[in-house]
Amino acid sequence: MDLNHKKLEAVEQQIEDFEKRKSILIKKKRREGLSSDEEVDLEDCINKLAELKKKEIKWMDIIKSNSQGGKKWTFKTLVQEKVPDLNKYETTTSNRTGTVSTYPRECGRSFKDWDTFYQELAAFYHEEKIVKAMESELQNVEFAFNKKPCGSEKEVEHRTLTNFGSPLEILLQALGIPSLFKDPQGDNQVLFNPDIVWKIGPELNNNLGLVIEVKTWWDFDAIDHIVDQYHEDVDKKKDQDTKIVKALQQIYGYMSYNYMRYGILTTYKHTYFLRRMGKSTLAISKPIPLDGIHDYSILQCWLFVLCKSHQEGFYSSPAGHPSQPTFKTETITFTNDIYETVKYNLVHINSSQIHFADLIERKYGVMSRGACGAVISGSIYGYDNIKLKTVDSFNIPKALEICQKETAIYHKLENLQGRIIPRFFGFFNLHGILILALEDCGTPLKDTEFDAYQEKVDAAIKEINSYGVKHADLESRSQVYPNILLKGNCIRIIDFHISEEIHGVDEMESVNKKRKLRK
Repeated sequence: MDLNHKKLEAVEQQIEDFEKRKSILIKKKRREGLSSDEEVDLEDCINKLAELKKKEIKWMDIIKSNSQGGKKWTFKTLVQEKVPDLNKYETTTSNRTGTVSTYPRECGRSFKDWDTFYQELAAFYHEEKIVKAMESELQNVEFAFNKKPCGSEKEVEHRTLTNFGSPLEILLQALGIPSLFKDPQGDNQVLFNPDIVWKIGPELNNNLGLVIEVKTWWDFDAIDHIVDQYHEDVDKKKDQDTKIVKALQQIYGYMSYNYMRYGILTTYKHTYFLRRMGKSTLAISKPIPLDGIHDYSILQCWLFVLCKSHQEGFYSSPAGHPSQPTFKTETITFTNDIYETVKYNLVHINSSQIHFADLIERKYGVMSRGACGAVISGSIYGYDNIKLKTVDSFNIPKALEICQKETAIYHKLENLQGRIIPRFFGFFNLHGILILALEDCGTPLKDTEFDAYQEKVDAAIKEINSYGVKHADLESRSQVYPNILLKGNCIRIIDFHISEEIHGVDEMESVNKKRKLRK
């Protein structure tokens, strides 16, 4: 390995280390919030990653410019290139998942084998455009697989982005499809938390093309008849969903609520390809290993599904407007602290009973991301044009606890709903995605608007404090107050997931003190 490659490898290792640190901090922020030092640490991680990625591009460009006489790639040699197998190193960390049941598992969704996958794959590679592309040369391609072992799901995601995403971006570009595989964090077009998204277009925040969920190969075995196993697991009706039930419900949910026809579930070593059909059916291929299937490589399989998604990827089920059937409810009872006051029920729903703003609407501000999840406009349970605060229990282990706590606060402050805080319409479980349905109360108050509305803000916070509730997150961030909303001339306080029950508190003094320090 020459010096340039060594420098590139060192930068890539630094990127991986900072990505791990960023991921840890973001997960903690979602669960319980960060201290001021940790907030600074997170910002430093983000800035450092931006610098390192510029260095990565620099060294890749140097390597490309010095690659005269290196391997000459054609479309065919790259798409048929064998993706390297990887080893696992021992680690004491574990991949934690949520514990919320995906009930009603048998309601509104069905799964079947994608029996025609191989025939469609073969037909794709006989299309004139693809046959012609296979013989074309690829210019200035310097490509290297990452063969380092993995010890966590995050590392499997990183290897998937590099070893599948990088060559596929080159191949798709050659077919006239500029695109990017990326971590969806911060992307306001992507609902919930899939591990990887494929975005189509020359810009980073362009159209969503496909969602990808990654599992570890040592924790999620490849099963030839995964649909049969799913039905067997559901029929057992265990209190806790199996890994297969969780994984299929998870990826189907990410596909459905992001209006995607196609999706991918991969452990790196084996990949399932998925296609939504009809009203509520998901077709699933056999697990395709790194060696591919018959005469087709694993990269050829991925490329086929990506091109199909490019052609016909957007898909909205013909479910119509959310209906109001009889719901199954589950009474929540608690034994300590603030939870004693909870009388609101958790309502289990399926995808025909809810509607989220579509992908086009999401580009115009109907969706935002918070510490624990996304807030998006939609309709549910007979209520239109409301805000749906979503928490993905598949990625946030304490999702149920977080939502129960906030539901408890809304119940405790019930007399303030509609004038100081949003009206609360319900607490829902959508196949493992937890949702608080709330009144739309406008947009965050800007720093420049605070003085004009300070009297109203003071009064609102004082009323909340008078009920023995400390909000605990009313500070300004990025020139706005994210949890103080303004609609017309009305102020509303939102987001109580880290609030505390403390009598005799006066938060306004703390908020004003911090404002003076910033000035």
